[in-house]
Amino acid sequence: MQTQKFKLKQLNQNISWSKLNAVSKVYLLGIYRDILANEQIKKCQLLNDRDVYFKDSNMTLQGTSISGLSSPSILDKPIIFDKNNSVEQNLDDFTTILAECYLKNMKEDLKVFKKAFPDDLEQFRKIGTYWVGHISAKMLGLIFKLDIDMDKIDPKIYGINVPFYQLMNNSKYNKLKKQYLEKTDNHSIKLITKKSFILSDSTGARGIVNDVNSKEMNRIRILVPSNINNILLFISKLTVKKINLLKSKYKETEKLNLRSLALICSDTDSPDGIYRELGWHPIEGYPLTPGCFILGSTGSLDLYCLQAKYIYRLSLAAQEEMKNSITSNIKGKYTPVVWFGALSLHALTEHKIVDTKKLSELRYDGDFDPKKEFLHWLNKEGKEYLRGGLK
Repeated sequence: MQTQKFKLKQLNQNISWSKLNAVSKVYLLGIYRDILANEQIKKCQLLNDRDVYFKDSNMTLQGTSISGLSSPSILDKPIIFDKNNSVEQNLDDFTTILAECYLKNMKEDLKVFKKAFPDDLEQFRKIGTYWVGHISAKMLGLIFKLDIDMDKIDPKIYGINVPFYQLMNNSKYNKLKKQYLEKTDNHSIKLITKKSFILSDSTGARGIVNDVNSKEMNRIRILVPSNINNILLFISKLTVKKINLLKSKYKETEKLNLRSLALICSDTDSPDGIYRELGWHPIEGYPLTPGCFILGSTGSLDLYCLQAKYIYRLSLAAQEEMKNSITSNIKGKYTPVVWFGALSLHALTEHKIVDTKKLSELRYDGDFDPKKEFLHWLNKEGKEYLRGGLK
């Protein structure tokens, strides 16, 4: 009896991953893998064949869960930022586009809501049809002017004979790195990390950059900025402000009073290769997320609707909706953002499953951290699976 009480007391305290034995670690990682597998199925249920009934809308509907509604914003032209723009101007332009996308999709989707939820229509007009949007990592790279000609930032230009990648990521070159950053006039370089290179891409909004017949273009890479949680927070707050300023553009949205908006960001690159490059090992508490690599999110770790498993589901769905830049180029259709909504007013207003006031909060500084997210799950829910003697 005393031993059992002791075990229960231990389970009521935070669990240290490093103190668990290998059997317990593998067991818990297996449980978490099954939880993510369930989210993969939920994603498939969300993106069934589009109902022809929604002829005026791009939306799909699937029940009343936190991802019950998916609505991609589809543009006829890619977003191309002026090369002379500052990062601040790019952010201003992009958040205006996001706000307009939100309102336009809401206007169209309310036509469906009118038939599906006639009694709730007025309430949705006030609180909004979507609570979260997904934007791509590549778009953030373009906003922060990280479509970089690698030849033009070669440290050798400044007499530093260390490859750029090593200079930026190896601590033994910190003094040389400081000298380099003082000499270069490209402030965006300060946002580059090892992860930026691993996730870098050679495709742009109009297709493959490297196939351009120009020596000047053949070394361009689109890198990913760091501190994406912080970046998404800024974009979210500015977008919410603009949505509320522009809402009178459409009669259907003029009653809207959007309080907050969650934003998430992911990439289609396979996580296993990225983990190896970063030195992340699942047995150390870094569970894999098959199908995408999550980069960032707004919203507290404790928000029900923004648990890591739901961010994973939404990321998978968004990646499928957004396609890729080559497909977009062929079809002439571009998706800068995919919106998701919950179709239950009880979830939005009474039960706070989606807390519409707290979606634009900082999750934590930096980027999405799979270990931090996993350990949060472990100490909130996962430790219950250790009851029964396994530890």
